[in-house]
Amino acid sequence: MPGTHLLPPNLLKLFAPRPPLPYIRPVGKDPDRIHNKNVVGVASLLSKLKEESTQGLIDAGIQELPEGMEEGEEPVYTLAEETRRQIKREERKKAKEEKLKTAQET
Repeated sequence: MPGTHLLPPNLLKLFAPRPPLPYIRPVGKDPDRIHNKNVVGVASLLSKLKEESTQGLIDAGIQELPEGMEEGEEPVYTLAEETRRQIKREERKKAKEEKLKTAQET
């Protein structure tokens, strides 16, 4: 600011520099230190996933068929299996409703 030397002494005190801060030894790690970031590409991961998926398809094709069934034929579900599925569906639905009620109460 030009002309501050012309100010009265009480205002000059406002422009006086502060004393330097005392040195205190840093605690812990240096936040400015650069760390190695071992970053690798995803090509190896993608090739591994592709290999696993193709192996899964191969294994699914080799899967042995139960006796009396031809290729492409799906197994027949019995009434007991269907009943079990319905019971499980109802249980899941009840559990979901209870969870919703408890969530609404809180």
